[in-house]
This record gives sequence, C-alpha cells and structure tokens, in this order.
Amino acid sequence: GSDGNQTTIGYDEAKNVTDVFNYLHQRGDKKIMLYGCSMGSAAIMKAVAEKSVHPTKIMLECPFATMSEAEEDHLPPKPTG
Repeated sequence: GSDGNQTTIGYDEAKNVTDVFNYLHQRGDKKIMLYGCSMGSAAIMKAVAEKSVHPTKIMLECPFATMSEAEEDHLPPKPTG
C-alpha cells in the first residue's frame, strides 16, 4: 500500500515503520536493523524519536537536511502568479 503519488513527508509513514518493527519484535526477532533512504529515513527517524521503536541498528541513506530541501525534492512545485 505504499505506492502512488501521495506522501505525508514521514508522518504517517512512521506508523508503517512502527507496525513492521512491532510485528518482527513480537515474532521474537531480537536483532532488528532498519534501513531507509530519503523519505524512508525520515519515517525511521520519526518512529525512533516518537513511537518507542528501538532497533538494534539503523542505517539512513540520503536523509533530507531541512523541510525546504524535502519540499524541493519531493513535492510538486508551488503555483506562481
């Protein structure tokens, strides 16, 4: 269900990270590593910071540095005029 052209810039996507982490943890997996690229990095960072997700390791590739950078890279251009 993650395809399409809609994003919440990591806010709702962090719930997906949390759901998968909790599933693996409840299944008995003890060493869980989370990997995210770009928007996936934002989702992981939010899940770790706010959703009680505590993986063994995380690997973040190409996270955006600022909200302005994320907007330029991932959102449609603003109308002008």
